[in-house]
Amino acid sequence: MLLYRAYGLGIASELPLPELMPGDGAAEVSEVFVRRGEIDAATDADSVVMWAKADDVCLRYKDVAAFRITGGNRIIYDPHPSADERAVRLLLTGGALAVLLHQRGFLVLHASGVAIDGRATAFVGEKGEGKSTLAAALHARGHGLLADDVVAVDPHARPAPLAYPGFPQLKLWPEAVAGLGGEPDALPRVYPGFEKRGRRADERFPADPLPLDRVYVLESGERNAIETLSPQQRFIELTRHSYLLSLLGRTGETAAHFYQAADVAARVPVLRLLRRRALDDLSSIAQRVEENMRSDTPHAGAERSAAPDP
Repeated sequence: MLLYRAYGLGIASELPLPELMPGDGAAEVSEVFVRRGEIDAATDADSVVMWAKADDVCLRYKDVAAFRITGGNRIIYDPHPSADERAVRLLLTGGALAVLLHQRGFLVLHASGVAIDGRATAFVGEKGEGKSTLAAALHARGHGLLADDVVAVDPHARPAPLAYPGFPQLKLWPEAVAGLGGEPDALPRVYPGFEKRGRRADERFPADPLPLDRVYVLESGERNAIETLSPQQRFIELTRHSYLLSLLGRTGETAAHFYQAADVAARVPVLRLLRRRALDDLSSIAQRVEENMRSDTPHAGAERSAAPDP
């Protein structure tokens, strides 16, 4: 078994996972085990979720692999005979690991996270809104990457929810790499046939969980601005950008999840970050985030605030 660390967990894996940080100690004391095994998930349906219970979820990605995640401590993977190992790793460290974190009680956000001055900030948004690109821009400005794609938050921590460091790997489109001054062809593809490139971000990667200080909802607009959100809007955004929202009804955990999101929304500022979709604006947007994070009040410097609830 190979030993790794991610999201504060010791992971012992039969599958090499070079994206993760190396672990230490012995496999016997690891909290999570990843093993290869047979999974009966044969179907003609295109659905990713084969079954879902609170502590037993099976995911199937056609022509790549099936994953069974149980008890918050075990992932069984069953790769397709023709699957590229990089694709298997991508799905294991993405959706499968997100399910496991959910089973362990984390609020799992579909987000990218950065460490700024000892505090965590997360970027959520619809697909293609530039979560990874903005995280990469802030990393280039001297801040540590916390996680890309999956941000795990302990909603029970006091006084502030804690965001746990995942692993130091960014997944970027070639134009984003070029816009940040890199050479796309010098970076490996995340997996064959997919244009996104994998970029390591080991420098300044935090070793410990950090208090979650801000969540920014990325949205395209005609201008660059930061807007405050009402408590109700904060809850809605955290809920709709939960990584496993589609599973909750099937696992019977909708109410518990809503309590988690409401608790975090009550204690963490959630702001809307409007910005023009232009790589030339990326540096100024990253600077605006820095200034907002370092302000005494989350809305400092905002050009317009959302109207309060009636």
